[in-house]
Amino acid sequence: MADGLQPTDDRRDQRVESSHAPSIQDQLAATQAQLRAVLDSAVELAVIGTDAAGHINIFNRGAERMLGFQAAELIGKPLAAVHDSDELTQRLAACADRPDRPGTPFELIARLADPSHPAERTWTYVRKDGGRLTVELTLTCHRTADGKPAGYLGTAVDVTSKLALSEALAASQAQYQSLFDALPAGVVVSDFDGMVIECNRAAGDILGVPADDLLGRMAGESLWEPAAEGGRDSERRNEPAIVALRTGQPQRDVMLAVKNPTGDTSWLLVNSQPVFEPGRTAPRAAITAFVDVTERHRMEQELRRSATTDRLTGLPNRAMLFDRLQKSVRRAHEDRSYRFGVLFLDFDRFKIVNDTLGHDYGDALLKGISQRLRTVLRRSDVVSVATDAAGVQDAARLGGDEFVILLEGIQSIADCHVVAERLLSVLSAPYSLGQHEVVSTASIGIVTSDISCESAEAVLRDADAAMYSAKQAGKARYATFDVAMRQLADNRMTLESDLRKALDLDQFYLDYQPIVSLDSGQVSSFEALLRWNRPSHGIVAPGDFIQVAEDTGLIVPIGERVLEQACRQLASWRRDLGTAAPTSVAVNLSRIQLMNAGLPDKLQSLLSAYALDPHSLHLEVTESTVMRDAQTAARTIKRLRSMGVRVAMDDFGTGHSSLSCLHEFEFDVLKIDRSFISNLSRGRDFAALVHAIVTLARNLGITVVAEGIETPEQLMLLQSLDCQFGQGFHFSKPLRAAIAGQFHLPPPRLSGAA
Repeated sequence: MADGLQPTDDRRDQRVESSHAPSIQDQLAATQAQLRAVLDSAVELAVIGTDAAGHINIFNRGAERMLGFQAAELIGKPLAAVHDSDELTQRLAACADRPDRPGTPFELIARLADPSHPAERTWTYVRKDGGRLTVELTLTCHRTADGKPAGYLGTAVDVTSKLALSEALAASQAQYQSLFDALPAGVVVSDFDGMVIECNRAAGDILGVPADDLLGRMAGESLWEPAAEGGRDSERRNEPAIVALRTGQPQRDVMLAVKNPTGDTSWLLVNSQPVFEPGRTAPRAAITAFVDVTERHRMEQELRRSATTDRLTGLPNRAMLFDRLQKSVRRAHEDRSYRFGVLFLDFDRFKIVNDTLGHDYGDALLKGISQRLRTVLRRSDVVSVATDAAGVQDAARLGGDEFVILLEGIQSIADCHVVAERLLSVLSAPYSLGQHEVVSTASIGIVTSDISCESAEAVLRDADAAMYSAKQAGKARYATFDVAMRQLADNRMTLESDLRKALDLDQFYLDYQPIVSLDSGQVSSFEALLRWNRPSHGIVAPGDFIQVAEDTGLIVPIGERVLEQACRQLASWRRDLGTAAPTSVAVNLSRIQLMNAGLPDKLQSLLSAYALDPHSLHLEVTESTVMRDAQTAARTIKRLRSMGVRVAMDDFGTGHSSLSCLHEFEFDVLKIDRSFISNLSRGRDFAALVHAIVTLARNLGITVVAEGIETPEQLMLLQSLDCQFGQGFHFSKPLRAAIAGQFHLPPPRLSGAA
């Protein structure tokens, strides 16, 4: 029995074991639950499965989360329920011409799982709320034992945001490239070796080559060829990108002179910026931007030249002169063996040309002067000119008609004299200014560092004093400065200042000296004589200030004031005295006034303003005045006489060509100089000369006036020589206007008048 029981026991044990083992259905359910748990844990991944007919039988929580559907809503429905129908239609249509074309959306989708039919993996899914999202779909096909599809398992990843970012990135890159190419500045990107890896269109345009040709070049001299004027002595100037890569420092506002393919020089303003990767200290690239500033550079250079160069003559201007002269002064203080000299030039007739012929002629004269200076100084540069005797010369225009020559490295004052004599010789020749031939000699003042070396201002002050001394000595010569000239220069500056104040303060007035008929003894006219009531100096005669007034140009407003006062006074006499008033008034003209083309119009305006007959105005000019520019003087005198104004030659006989002057000009009145009258009693020769003058004038129809009659004997002799009119202290000293108006009555005894 025991042996039988054994099997029985064994069967019993098998029954017990069998009662506790899971069924196949349980195992399948457990596996499915485990699979669902795994699938549901992939919350970021949508897992959708289908049966062989294409109906959804798996829809995990990731799919619910992604599409908004609950699994129960889609289980058993076709897979097309979650796809964009328009997209499915379009894709089916696209496959219509293929022999293995799908017939249903499921077949289309199923093809994605067939390796022999690669297809696009990106699809559009539809959410429950109608929203669209883009997924990347991966399919797995489950097959039966005989290889037939039993169903599909698909995984979908939402790539909507990723694609949006990609599209945005692509758009940004396109926009960047568009902006990059639209930039007016040239931009090149160099890698860490300095090779150009990217560039924009403007870079090629500026450098004159196609932009693509710049790729692969090395930044620096292989990218652009430096021009000679740009220099090759500085890595910073020639290779800003390389320097930025090596040093890691930005290179800003580097000016490069580069040669373009046509051979011309262009100026580029270059900035190079190193680019770093996070956590690294060495640059991985450099961005270099540059613009063409050739025109700006040209304008800046022109402005620099304008700041130091006289625009009219091309010579250094006052600013550069002071700078160079101050350096010479400093060097002379530091080096006892170093000497320099300064020549100060003033041109004697420039103001006449400028005021009479006009500023265009004055400018032409200055240009002619500067050209001659260049010839004398022997170099076209003029700024730094080598000479045989005096080392380096700097010629500069100080202003107006004043020029300064700086002689550096002289041995003695004799070197300055050599240059001055050469200048006087060259500058004495006439200048052809259009139809005019003008002589404008120079007065030259010389000073050396041995005498004057305190400052640039002091040197020019002393050179100017020496120039004025040369001008006073007769012009067209040079004078060397000595200390005594400094006081004279100070006095002259004070006189100039006081003259300007005199105009503003109306300190000028006129005295009137009668011109008497030697036949009747009656006053026929008055000569208006300028006086200056100078504070602290009293009454100043014209001889003490007229030359300074002419040199400074103040003679023009002073002369206009004299003409206006004389006309006003004659009109006043006519109004107050009636027929007893003098018939005319005589006014002296300076050479600048005579050469002024506007003089006739000015006189016509005055005559009209005071209702005066033109014959009542006599204008007196000296021989030296008219002979300096005979052509212009002759035209002006002719026009004045055509107006009816009478013109007198004053101081006749003191010049060298008085007789030819009478022949060349049409004068109404001739005034014999007082030097002849004062010598009448010395012998028959002077009386014969006066008689010859009177006879000549009468034959030419010219009225004669003898100046400087001081004694009864002189009066009687002039009467015997048939001289018509006279003036002098014998009749009267110059009188104030109020007294002169009462002098119209003839004296009781002409020959004995006091």
